[in-house]
Amino acid sequence: MSESIWLLLIFLLLLAVEGAFNTLAGLWSVFWVPLELVFDAIFFLFIVALISMGGGKHRGERRE
Repeated sequence: MSESIWLLLIFLLLLAVEGAFNTLAGLWSVFWVPLELVFDAIFFLFIVALISMGGGKHRGERRE
């Protein structure tokens, strides 16, 4: 599997975990706010990583 597919799968897994945390957030909102910020930062980094990969084309690699 290509690197971008692995990143996408990890991103979807983290999205599911964040959904579980959001379900619990109504119960302990003060405790979960820092975790929410951490997950948002992780999502931002994954989006930047996917964009910077340019669709799986690596630097120095020629397209034919």
